[in-house]
Amino acid sequence: MVWVLGIALMGLLINAILAAFTIKENRLSLYEGITGAWLLAVVATQAVAYTACTFQMAQAMQVDFLFVLPRFFIYVALVAWLVTFLGLCQALGAGLVRLFQAASARAGG
Repeated sequence: MVWVLGIALMGLLINAILAAFTIKENRLSLYEGITGAWLLAVVATQAVAYTACTFQMAQAMQVDFLFVLPRFFIYVALVAWLVTFLGLCQALGAGLVRLFQAASARAGG
């Protein structure tokens, strides 16, 4: 069940990142666009997925000592993902507000 959450979060975050890159008014080149924020988003998403995989592997192989890692790390990974996603939502929201303000200024003036 945890792996479903990992896949859903990964899909949501990756699509949100692609949307953010697409709707930006001033698009950066690929070299300039790949920043620490992008890296953190991808790493946080992968951390959730890897944690879910470790849990499933430990369960399938009946290796009890491995359960310590996913039981603790899933919370760290989810918090990292949530902070990254909230920051992305804030940046997207601010970008959309600026975009609508610029469009209304052009239409009104």
